[in-house]
Amino acid sequence: MSKKTWAAVDDYIVDALFEADPALDAVLAANHDQGLPAIDVSPAQGKLLSILARMKRGKKNPRDRHAGRLFDDLDDARIACRR
Repeated sequence: MSKKTWAAVDDYIVDALFEADPALDAVLAANHDQGLPAIDVSPAQGKLLSILARMKRGKKNPRDRHAGRLFDDLDDARIACRR
């Protein structure tokens, strides 16, 4: 499939399954403002990484420090704010 098709599928998944995420938007904007390279995964890929990280949380793995960790940290922050 072409890149355009993959982007359209990804956009559909995000629009159909996810709510807006102001915290994530703020993090991405801050990254951009600080001049960090745009190496972000798509929201759908990030959600998948977050789910996989939560499933694996009890197991130690040195490779756990990946892009999914950002999403995991945001989830932890949201849970703490609800308490």
